[in-house]
Amino acid sequence: MVTLFYRRDFLFSIYTKYFTLSKLFNIQHNDELSDKEKWRAIDKVKCLPLGTTEKQAEHDQKIRDQARQEFLADLRKGF
Repeated sequence: MVTLFYRRDFLFSIYTKYFTLSKLFNIQHNDELSDKEKWRAIDKVKCLPLGTTEKQAEHDQKIRDQARQEFLADLRKGF
């Protein structure tokens, strides 16, 4: 009986993971949505507070910009 419960729970987790991934794939590859609409939809699918994905994207962009500026500064010093 216990084995059946764990098996059912395991299968349910695989089922929900599959449909969550398919929803995320559909959102990311939908050309009709703007970036902001995609971020909101991703937050809803992942059950995150709205704006979380957008803030993460902005944070990632800031990190890339800082790394680019540091790299350019190092190149200028080398010449």
